[in-house]
Amino acid sequence: MRKIIKIMTSILSVAFTIVFITFVMKTRISYPWYFEKLDIVSLQNRTKNNEFCIAIIDSGFDSKYQKYLNKEVICYDATGENCTIDQTGHGSQIAMLIGSNSKLKNSIYGVNPNVQLISIRVTNSLGITTTEYIHNAFEICKQLDVKAVNVSLGGTTYSEILEKDIQDLKDNNILVACASGDKKSNYLYPANYNASYCIVAQKYDSSIYELSNYKSNNNKKAIASPGVDIDVVVSGIDNKIYIDKKSGSSYATAIFTSYYSLICSIDEEFNLLKLDYLIDNDLCYLNGYLNYNFK
Repeated sequence: MRKIIKIMTSILSVAFTIVFITFVMKTRISYPWYFEKLDIVSLQNRTKNNEFCIAIIDSGFDSKYQKYLNKEVICYDATGENCTIDQTGHGSQIAMLIGSNSKLKNSIYGVNPNVQLISIRVTNSLGITTTEYIHNAFEICKQLDVKAVNVSLGGTTYSEILEKDIQDLKDNNILVACASGDKKSNYLYPANYNASYCIVAQKYDSSIYELSNYKSNNNKKAIASPGVDIDVVVSGIDNKIYIDKKSGSSYATAIFTSYYSLICSIDEEFNLLKLDYLIDNDLCYLNGYLNYNFK
């Protein structure tokens, strides 16, 4: 009898262990790779000030993604078409990377779910953007209480007007983070202006994405941010939402902008002067990745 009891106890113990391990595996949070590299969860838990506003200058925002965000996205149009709808999906992808709430069903992991997002559409119904549209967007940013501007687009044409816009924003301690481009050539504008922050895409091993633009005609230093194999939302032909992996400086810029918002939400004294010092002295990274506890 004792032997039978002992065997039954052993069987129950093994069964409990299997059930427990299965439960843990199924409920374990599987964060994107860059969450671990940038220590995102720890930073999220340390945030004190949630009053951070990011303007996204892009293709607009699709309202069907609003359910994945804690705060309502405020939308503007800079094209003159009086339309804020995202017709390419890119602006919505950027918004979700920056601020989606991962606790909501079918969502992706946003770097800072507490951020207030402002979407400024600069891509018209033909899928075209212009210097005038982007200038209009910067003018909107100057009138709002934004602390960072994400520009995940660019071109090869220099504009004195846009350079001044970005300098004006920086003079007011407003970050303008811009995608370097992914054509293995010079940094695009507005990433290559003196006052903007140029972001290149970084891989899991901390190396730079092979397609990232890699040089500047004014010796500008770029910031490396995770931008390869990034989970983004896409809308299928059935209008359903799917998650796909994409790579590029556009996504790296979104991750950096939101990472910056976390830093500022933790340390209210952090500003662009401190960021410039860290960049100039190569102090932005630990083990090849952006690090809040700058060594």
